[in-house]
Amino acid sequence: MNWSEKMPTSALWQACWQGTLLALGVWLVCRLFPKLPASARATLWWLVSLKLLVCFIPLPNIGIPLLPEESVSSGFGPTGGMAAPVTRLSESTQAVQSLVVSAPEMRSSNWLPSILVALWMLGILVLVIRYARHFVEFRQMVRQSHAVEDPWILQTVLQMSLALGLRRAPRARIAATAQSPMLVGFWKPIVLMPRDIATLGDRREVDMLIAHELAHVKRRDTLAAWVPWFANLIFFFLPTVWIANREWDTEREAACDALALEVSGASRADYGRLLMRLASASDARDPSMAMGATAQFHTLRKRLIMIKKKPSSNPRLRAIAIGLIAITSLMVIPWQVTAAAQTQEIAVAIKTYADQKPGYWKLDVKIPLFTDNGKVAALANADAENLTKEYDGFLKAAKERVAKYDVKYGFSLTRRAEVTVARKNLISYYWVYEMCPDYLHPVQYQRAGTYGIVAGKAKKLTINDLFKPGVDGDYQVSKVVYERLKDIFPRQYTKDSTMPDNMIDRHIQFSLASDHLMVHYQKEGMKAAGRTSDGLPLADKYSTTYSLKVPYSDLEGLDPKGPLAELLR
Repeated sequence: MNWSEKMPTSALWQACWQGTLLALGVWLVCRLFPKLPASARATLWWLVSLKLLVCFIPLPNIGIPLLPEESVSSGFGPTGGMAAPVTRLSESTQAVQSLVVSAPEMRSSNWLPSILVALWMLGILVLVIRYARHFVEFRQMVRQSHAVEDPWILQTVLQMSLALGLRRAPRARIAATAQSPMLVGFWKPIVLMPRDIATLGDRREVDMLIAHELAHVKRRDTLAAWVPWFANLIFFFLPTVWIANREWDTEREAACDALALEVSGASRADYGRLLMRLASASDARDPSMAMGATAQFHTLRKRLIMIKKKPSSNPRLRAIAIGLIAITSLMVIPWQVTAAAQTQEIAVAIKTYADQKPGYWKLDVKIPLFTDNGKVAALANADAENLTKEYDGFLKAAKERVAKYDVKYGFSLTRRAEVTVARKNLISYYWVYEMCPDYLHPVQYQRAGTYGIVAGKAKKLTINDLFKPGVDGDYQVSKVVYERLKDIFPRQYTKDSTMPDNMIDRHIQFSLASDHLMVHYQKEGMKAAGRTSDGLPLADKYSTTYSLKVPYSDLEGLDPKGPLAELLR
């Protein structure tokens, strides 16, 4: 399988366009409401980064019925059960099958996604190395720092912490490489101050510097920064992330400016002059960590403009800000546009699943007894027809219930049909082992790919022995059925499976052998024991019929509004 297909490319695409759409909405809101508090605008831009991460995580989508009704075909009848497929659905089913058949060829020739995914992973690796280096530098700065001993600085930190309503004043330490006060650490922030902090300005300016850093503690910005950080790591290629992070950084700094002005009692003119002086003189490696004093003209200009404006105390504006944040928070939930009439169908389908718990999709399979070796050909054809019926029946049911809802699951429909045959034979094996415990050794199954494979042998007869001439004439029918099965099993679907072809062959052989072994020892084993297994009836003199039971729960846990429907329209 092309390794790039295992990467969450569809989630990346969904996050990119939905996050960009939300960013446009936030930008428009900020333009329409220029008097919104900086804290509200910072929250809105932070939610944009959160939206990108939420869309990237595999969560169920919320359907928004906007598309016209005729754009979606239905596989469910009015009673909520599975109706006979209409022409449109039948065409869709064929489309899925052709899509699956052509998938290996498409994957082999389409090399561009592999290159893009490789570049994406390389970009993440470069950023991780870069962030790790910065983390080590800050850790080293903290280790080399020492506690503040100046009583005036300690008193200022305590007073500003009380004014901001902090439960506990953060630790203050002196770092030789710090250019101005900065806040480091996520869970337990530390205020790092330069060695010559007393010379940065007069006492009022130092109060403003410390108040600004403590305002970040009040707002818990060091914890909130994780969301933009991860968004920038995963979506480093997306301009939306650059803009959202820049705006969030600017607005949070402006919000801290407002808090610092409030608790320090400084004038707006003095605070603006301090910002200008720090921005022009700062040569720190990361200026944004030093009171947010970045030299970028965009950020500095916006902060100075916001400092100049007096914050509004209008309760109506506050209510608008709360409402906008609430609406944006709802938009963070991943959503998908669906057809107007599809919502009701989905509700009916979900209710059908709920009503059928625990339920099974049943198919009666009849296995004739081998009383006459002269009927080998007829028996082989009958067995092959039953297996074909199982294959087609499950494939049809699975497609009608699943195919139009989920792309990833749609590509595995054919393997689901193969699993159906394996289920029947597992039931047969259970019969053989339970009813003839002295004859067969337990077979060890292990999970590999879609289903388990056989990795054991019979106690007295190996799998290959069952196919040797002269062992028992009844078993020779398995050869005919096996050749028929090889045609039924679509080999192109198993090429990319982790189950090797030879193991699939052995699995088919053992399954068929166990079926016929069960029939051969039916009278001697099962009737002597007088037992049944899982409600399956004992065979009569000439044949046995049992029901293949596939739990509907196997079809649950899927996205009921996935994008495969788009491919079928």
